[in-house]
Amino acid sequence: MSDENPLQPPPWLNAPPVDPYPYEESHDLRVGPKLHPTLDGLLPYVGVWRG
Repeated sequence: MSDENPLQPPPWLNAPPVDPYPYEESHDLRVGPKLHPTLDGLLPYVGVWRG
């Protein structure tokens, strides 16, 4: 029997760092990149909710 571990670490553990998000964080969809057209139906639900 071999002493080597047959399970390898997942590739994302050695992934390079990602660039910082280039847009300011906001719930205002008029700021930042345009949403994909298939998400248009969800626009009424995006924003700040209080209850």
